[in-house]
Amino acid sequence: MHLTGRANVLNSLAHTIDFNAELSRYLYRGDYDHRQVWWYDMNLTGRSRITDYLWLKGKTDYHYENDSIGGDTNGLDLEAGFELKRGYLTVELVAEYDLLSVFQGEDQGFGVFLNVRRDLSHLLPAPRPEMARAR
Repeated sequence: MHLTGRANVLNSLAHTIDFNAELSRYLYRGDYDHRQVWWYDMNLTGRSRITDYLWLKGKTDYHYENDSIGGDTNGLDLEAGFELKRGYLTVELVAEYDLLSVFQGEDQGFGVFLNVRRDLSHLLPAPRPEMARAR
C-alpha cells in the first residue's frame, strides 16, 4: 500500500517551493522473511533566484522506517547551495549534512560538493518527422 502526496507550495519566476511525502506499508509473508514495515518519506525543496544565472537552493529530506524485525530507522538530510547556469553549463556548490539513526546507534556526515555538468543533448540528431508520425 502506498499513499503519495505532492504539492507545489510556491511557484513564481523568482521562487519555488515543493513538498513531497510518501507513506507505505509492506507486509512480507513467507518462510524466509516474515515482517511488517511502515515507511515514511518527506522532502521540502526550495529555489530562489539571485540573478538571471544564479540560484540559491535548499532541500530537507526526512525518512522514517518501522520494521518489525529490524527496528526503527530515522534519517535526516539537509542540503543548501548555489547553482550557476549559463547556456549548456551548470555549476553547483552544495553543502550537505546527513544524520542516520538506527537501533545500533547513529551515523552522521558532512560534505561539500562541486558539481559541473555540460548538457550535450543539442548534439543528438533531431527526430525525423516520419518517426514522429509513426507513433
